[in-house]
Amino acid sequence: MLGVGLLAAALIALAFLRDFWPLFAARLVLGCGAGLMFIVAETALNTAAAPERRGRITGVYTAASALGFVFGPALIALMPDRPAALLLGCAAIALMALIPFAAEKRRVSRAVAPGSARHILPAIAAFPLAFGFLFIASMVDAVAISLMPVIMLDRG
Repeated sequence: MLGVGLLAAALIALAFLRDFWPLFAARLVLGCGAGLMFIVAETALNTAAAPERRGRITGVYTAASALGFVFGPALIALMPDRPAALLLGCAAIALMALIPFAAEKRRVSRAVAPGSARHILPAIAAFPLAFGFLFIASMVDAVAISLMPVIMLDRG
C-alpha cells in the first residue's frame, strides 16, 4: 500500500512540477513506489497461488502488466497536449490498486526460502517463450518509464 501511495503521489507531483530537480526527485519517488508495489504484489501472488495454478496466474498477471505498458504510451499519443490530465488520471488508476491490497485479510509469509541461481537456467531452457516475453515486457517498461521525462520536457 505504501508503494501505491508513493506512486500516486509522484504522479500527482509530476503533473504540476516544471523545474528539473523537483522533477528528478518525483521520478525517484515514482520508481521507488512502483518497484515496491510490484515486488510486494508479485511476492504475494506467488505465495497465495496454488502451485498447480501459479504459472497460469503469473502469466495473466504479466500479460495484464504488459498491456498496461502498451496502452500507457498509446494514451500519451492520444493526449499529447494534456500531460497533467493524463498523469492525474494515472494517479487515480494507481490508487484503485489499493482496493485489492486493502481487501486482502491474510498476511503474506515473510519467510521466503532463498533459492539457488543455478535453477534459473533449466527454467529458461524449459520455457524460452515465457522468458522471452518477460524480457520484451521489461524492455518496454524501461523504455516507457525512461521516455516520460523526455515527453514532459517536449510538452513544456
